[in-house]
Amino acid sequence: MHSDAQWSRRRFLRAAAVGFPLLLPARVALGQGPGSPSARIVTGHIGLGPAGRAHLQARRGNVGAVCDVDTNRLYEGAALAGPGTEVFPDYRRILDRKDVDAIVIATPDHWHASMAIEAIEAGKDVYIEAPASRSLGEGLRLARTARYFGAVVQAGPGAVALERPTGPEVTAWGAANPAGGDPRTTADPPEGLDWPAWVGPLRPRPYHPDALHGGDRWMMDLGGGQIRQQGAALFAIALHAWGMAQPESIEVYAEGLPQRGGLWDCPRELRATISFPGQPQVIRWTQAADTSACGMRLHGPADMEIHQQDGRLMLEDGTPLATDAALDMWLSAIRTRTLHRDDFDRAILAASLGTLSNLSYRLGRKLTWRPATGRFLDDAIADRFIEDLG
Repeated sequence: MHSDAQWSRRRFLRAAAVGFPLLLPARVALGQGPGSPSARIVTGHIGLGPAGRAHLQARRGNVGAVCDVDTNRLYEGAALAGPGTEVFPDYRRILDRKDVDAIVIATPDHWHASMAIEAIEAGKDVYIEAPASRSLGEGLRLARTARYFGAVVQAGPGAVALERPTGPEVTAWGAANPAGGDPRTTADPPEGLDWPAWVGPLRPRPYHPDALHGGDRWMMDLGGGQIRQQGAALFAIALHAWGMAQPESIEVYAEGLPQRGGLWDCPRELRATISFPGQPQVIRWTQAADTSACGMRLHGPADMEIHQQDGRLMLEDGTPLATDAALDMWLSAIRTRTLHRDDFDRAILAASLGTLSNLSYRLGRKLTWRPATGRFLDDAIADRFIEDLG
């Protein structure tokens, strides 16, 4: 559990990282760290669910420490990481360790950006599962912090290069958000779970079993639904194909079918049009009850279709796009100090497009977001949701 003083210190550090000069970590300032091809990179792993355990197995023998707020997952993960792995219920103990070079974050989505920011401030390079950020504000802070500290940060499998020329229009689709969760249910957290630590940077809330281990994905202020899960991966591909990382403004209009009660409040169906004023590119997103998979069509000189198969994104000829070597790509970038800044900015932008669509649906009107100013165009009400859709 975090005290008010600890949280105040975190807020100060984040503000300082994006607005005031700070001393750079010695590793960054002096060009030290795992910078040679032969250097061994020791990783610390935070979040030991299915994705986190897969990363542990890939790094077995090179893991310095692991963390999870659920002690059952914590010790299961430690066994996968190998003998002698240190275990910590508090992620800050890993960030304090000088023998850990880089951090792998596979927590629930609402922890991704804030935890990555703290890790970067501690002098670590960072790999986070997509989506890179939950709110618009934390996405901006994460991008600025990574740039300021010169950290090598990757979100998800990284950029995907498409061989064919791509036109300015993309149509994308995803499955409907499921209904579920009984808001009247009350229960105590299961033994071994530190619920306040799981909630972390969010406003305090009572424990609810339907918000845990995947249920959070279907709540607007947590996972944000399919458009931020499936959509973020698809949007990142389109943005990379267009070479777009930092547009001046983004215009979004979304409408959808609300849930009929239940804890999960992401709309059952959602349609969104995303455009970039002054530029020809446009994304049209649809999720509906009669769709069971996700995919997209990039319209151009030769249309290209990408679809999901067995949890992986594939071209229509079966060629996989999402690589299983994501961690290897990130580790290679650490060794060479290759920042791929545009790729990371695109990952944040892809997550933000889903957040903007959800907010447009919620407010029932078109929104124009200006990333450079961190504000909406002439919309003080929308500005209230920059940090939280809850």
